[in-house]
Amino acid sequence: MTLTRPSDGAALVLNVDGDQVPVSIDEIARWVGAALTPLNVQWWVAEHTDVICYFNYEPLGWESQDYDLGGLTWEQMHLVEDLMLGRVAAHPEETLAVVLDRSGSSAESDWDRFIGDESVALEVMPDAIVLPKGDARIPAIEVGRVRRDLGEHHVLISRGDWPPGALAPQSP
Repeated sequence: MTLTRPSDGAALVLNVDGDQVPVSIDEIARWVGAALTPLNVQWWVAEHTDVICYFNYEPLGWESQDYDLGGLTWEQMHLVEDLMLGRVAAHPEETLAVVLDRSGSSAESDWDRFIGDESVALEVMPDAIVLPKGDARIPAIEVGRVRRDLGEHHVLISRGDWPPGALAPQSP
Protein backbone atom coordinates (compact mmCIF):
# COMPACT_ATOMS: atom_id res chain seq x y z
CA MET A 1 0.00 0.00 0.00
CA THR A 2 1.36 3.41 -0.92
CA LEU A 3 0.40 7.06 -0.64
CA THR A 4 1.27 7.69 -4.27
CA ARG A 5 -1.09 6.77 -7.08
CA PRO A 6 0.63 4.12 -9.22
CA SER A 7 -0.25 5.76 -12.55
CA ASP A 8 1.38 9.15 -11.92
CA GLY A 9 3.00 9.14 -8.47
CA ALA A 10 0.60 11.76 -7.11
CA ALA A 11 -0.27 11.83 -3.42
CA LEU A 12 -3.92 12.78 -2.96
CA VAL A 13 -6.14 14.17 -0.25
CA LEU A 14 -9.89 14.61 -0.60
CA ASN A 15 -11.49 18.00 -0.08
CA VAL A 16 -14.89 18.55 1.57
CA ASP A 17 -16.62 17.78 -1.74
CA GLY A 18 -14.72 14.49 -2.14
CA ASP A 19 -12.57 15.82 -4.98
CA GLN A 20 -8.97 14.63 -5.26
CA VAL A 21 -6.38 17.30 -4.52
CA PRO A 22 -2.74 16.49 -5.35
CA VAL A 23 -0.27 17.39 -2.60
CA SER A 24 3.22 16.28 -1.63
CA ILE A 25 3.78 13.45 0.83
CA ASP A 26 5.70 15.95 2.98
CA GLU A 27 2.62 18.17 3.05
CA ILE A 28 0.41 15.26 4.15
CA ALA A 29 2.89 14.42 6.91
CA ARG A 30 2.93 18.07 8.02
CA TRP A 31 -0.88 18.24 8.13
CA VAL A 32 -1.15 14.97 10.04
CA GLY A 33 1.53 16.11 12.49
CA ALA A 34 -0.09 19.51 13.01
CA ALA A 35 -3.47 17.90 13.89
CA LEU A 36 -5.34 21.04 12.89
CA THR A 37 -8.37 19.61 11.15
CA PRO A 38 -9.80 16.32 9.91
CA LEU A 39 -7.95 15.05 6.86
CA ASN A 40 -8.99 12.50 4.23
CA VAL A 41 -6.09 10.76 2.50
CA GLN A 42 -6.10 8.21 -0.33
CA TRP A 43 -3.86 5.16 0.01
CA TRP A 44 -3.35 2.94 -3.04
CA VAL A 45 -3.54 -0.85 -3.01
CA ALA A 46 -3.37 -1.17 -6.82
CA GLU A 47 -3.67 1.06 -9.90
CA HIS A 48 -7.43 1.52 -9.60
CA THR A 49 -7.96 0.42 -6.00
CA ASP A 50 -7.73 2.85 -3.13
CA VAL A 51 -8.45 3.00 0.58
CA ILE A 52 -9.59 6.26 2.12
CA CYS A 53 -8.16 7.08 5.54
CA TYR A 54 -10.13 9.58 7.59
CA PHE A 55 -7.88 11.29 10.15
CA ASN A 56 -9.68 12.92 13.07
CA TYR A 57 -8.19 14.48 16.17
CA GLU A 58 -9.59 13.97 19.64
CA PRO A 59 -9.50 16.53 22.45
CA LEU A 60 -7.57 14.08 24.62
CA GLY A 61 -4.53 14.52 22.37
CA TRP A 62 -4.80 11.49 20.10
CA GLU A 63 -5.89 10.91 16.54
CA SER A 64 -8.26 8.37 15.11
CA GLN A 65 -7.76 6.87 11.68
CA ASP A 66 -10.72 5.22 9.98
CA TYR A 67 -9.96 3.20 6.85
CA ASP A 68 -12.79 2.56 4.39
CA LEU A 69 -12.27 -0.95 2.97
CA GLY A 70 -15.43 -0.84 0.87
CA GLY A 71 -14.91 -2.11 -2.66
CA LEU A 72 -11.85 -4.20 -1.79
CA THR A 73 -11.64 -7.92 -2.47
CA TRP A 74 -11.16 -10.27 0.50
CA GLU A 75 -7.49 -10.61 -0.45
CA GLN A 76 -7.04 -6.83 -0.53
CA MET A 77 -8.79 -6.52 2.84
CA HIS A 78 -6.38 -9.12 4.27
CA LEU A 79 -3.46 -7.12 2.86
CA VAL A 80 -4.62 -3.84 4.43
CA GLU A 81 -5.48 -5.48 7.77
CA ASP A 82 -2.12 -7.26 7.87
CA LEU A 83 -0.31 -3.99 7.10
CA MET A 84 -2.18 -2.25 9.93
CA LEU A 85 -1.48 -5.05 12.40
CA GLY A 86 2.16 -5.19 11.32
CA ARG A 87 2.41 -1.45 11.94
CA VAL A 88 1.04 -1.90 15.46
CA ALA A 89 3.55 -4.66 16.20
CA ALA A 90 6.46 -2.63 14.80
CA HIS A 91 5.49 0.71 16.40
CA PRO A 92 3.39 -0.07 19.51
CA GLU A 93 3.94 3.36 21.01
CA GLU A 94 1.86 4.90 18.21
CA THR A 95 -1.29 2.85 18.81
CA LEU A 96 -3.96 2.91 21.51
CA ALA A 97 -6.30 0.48 19.76
CA VAL A 98 -7.39 -0.92 16.40
CA VAL A 99 -10.94 -1.90 15.52
CA LEU A 100 -11.44 -4.21 12.52
CA ASP A 101 -15.09 -4.30 11.52
CA ARG A 102 -15.63 -5.75 8.05
CA SER A 103 -19.22 -6.68 8.75
CA GLY A 104 -20.21 -3.24 10.03
CA SER A 105 -21.82 -4.83 13.09
CA SER A 106 -20.24 -2.28 15.42
CA ALA A 107 -20.43 0.75 13.12
CA GLU A 108 -22.73 2.63 15.51
CA SER A 109 -20.40 2.11 18.49
CA ASP A 110 -18.76 5.16 20.04
CA TRP A 111 -15.21 3.91 19.53
CA ASP A 112 -13.59 7.19 20.58
CA ARG A 113 -15.32 6.96 23.95
CA PHE A 114 -14.49 3.26 24.33
CA ILE A 115 -10.81 3.74 23.48
CA GLY A 116 -10.42 6.89 25.54
CA ASP A 117 -12.09 5.60 28.73
CA GLU A 118 -11.30 2.16 30.17
CA SER A 119 -14.46 2.29 32.30
CA VAL A 120 -16.60 2.02 29.13
CA ALA A 121 -17.62 -1.57 28.36
CA LEU A 122 -17.60 -3.06 24.88
CA GLU A 123 -21.17 -3.04 23.59
CA VAL A 124 -20.83 -4.84 20.25
CA MET A 125 -17.89 -7.03 19.29
CA PRO A 126 -16.36 -6.07 15.93
CA ASP A 127 -14.62 -8.71 13.82
CA ALA A 128 -11.44 -8.05 15.80
CA ILE A 129 -10.02 -5.50 18.21
CA VAL A 130 -6.47 -4.66 19.30
CA LEU A 131 -5.98 -3.28 22.80
CA PRO A 132 -2.99 -2.60 25.07
CA LYS A 133 -2.18 -5.68 27.15
CA GLY A 134 -2.86 -3.81 30.39
CA ASP A 135 -6.45 -2.90 29.46
CA ALA A 136 -8.65 -4.10 32.34
CA ARG A 137 -11.52 -4.96 29.95
CA ILE A 138 -9.58 -7.72 28.16
CA PRO A 139 -10.70 -10.64 30.40
CA ALA A 140 -14.38 -9.84 29.75
CA ILE A 141 -13.88 -9.23 26.02
CA GLU A 142 -11.87 -12.39 25.31
CA VAL A 143 -14.41 -14.85 26.74
CA GLY A 144 -15.43 -17.17 23.90
CA ARG A 145 -13.13 -15.41 21.46
CA VAL A 146 -9.70 -16.00 19.96
CA ARG A 147 -6.77 -14.13 21.51
CA ARG A 148 -3.32 -13.53 20.08
CA ASP A 149 -0.46 -11.48 21.44
CA LEU A 150 0.56 -8.81 18.95
CA GLY A 151 4.06 -8.00 20.07
CA GLU A 152 4.95 -7.12 23.65
CA HIS A 153 2.40 -4.35 24.12
CA HIS A 154 -0.88 -5.30 22.45
CA VAL A 155 -3.34 -8.16 22.25
CA LEU A 156 -5.62 -8.98 19.31
CA ILE A 157 -9.04 -10.42 20.19
CA SER A 158 -11.29 -11.70 17.43
CA ARG A 159 -14.50 -13.54 16.83
CA GLY A 160 -13.84 -17.17 16.02
CA ASP A 161 -15.23 -16.70 12.51
CA TRP A 162 -12.93 -13.79 11.63
CA PRO A 163 -11.03 -14.76 8.47
CA PRO A 164 -7.33 -15.08 9.25
CA GLY A 165 -4.69 -13.26 7.21
CA ALA A 166 -0.96 -13.63 7.68
CA LEU A 167 -1.01 -11.96 11.11
CA ALA A 168 -4.54 -12.84 12.15
CA PRO A 169 -5.15 -15.39 14.91
CA GLN A 170 -5.70 -19.02 14.11
CA SER A 171 -8.59 -20.84 15.79
CA PRO A 172 -7.54 -22.68 18.96
